[in-house]
Amino acid sequence: MLFCDVASAFWFLFLRERSEQRHESVMVVLVDTREQLAVTFPKAVKVRRVTLPFGDYAAETDAGQRFPVVWERKSLPDLFSTMTSNYPRFKMELLAAQEANVQLLLGIEGTLTDVLEGVPYSDFAGESCVRKVMTLWVRYGLRPVFCCNRRELAQQIVGLFAAIERGYQ
Repeated sequence: MLFCDVASAFWFLFLRERSEQRHESVMVVLVDTREQLAVTFPKAVKVRRVTLPFGDYAAETDAGQRFPVVWERKSLPDLFSTMTSNYPRFKMELLAAQEANVQLLLGIEGTLTDVLEGVPYSDFAGESCVRKVMTLWVRYGLRPVFCCNRRELAQQIVGLFAAIERGYQ
């Protein structure tokens, strides 16, 4: 199995070990009902579809305690569209997350290099898109997480939620 980076290999091994431990997870990953192309999570992860006020992926304990982190997933074409024509709507989502004291993470289905190269049929330059994403990180705390594929993105989402879950135990 080939991984883009050490972090991907770590999460793969972490999740495999976790699924082999035969203990019942208290974490449930919540996937927004409007998320059309949801990532596939490992079998050991409990998933429930709900309507989220913002973002695409959240998590909670079995007792219903929501984690203070939500992921917004973006394919490359979607990212470029969000940073241009859909920017006003996205900015409202950022402000809603801030009001709710929730850390919003931007899970990008592509590497930084992929974004810099741009996407077909967009006049928005890749470098401009990266500058805008980094500006959103500084202004609104929207941390970008660049992933080489959807599987790596799923690993990043579950890995972070698992780390938060350990803090609740």
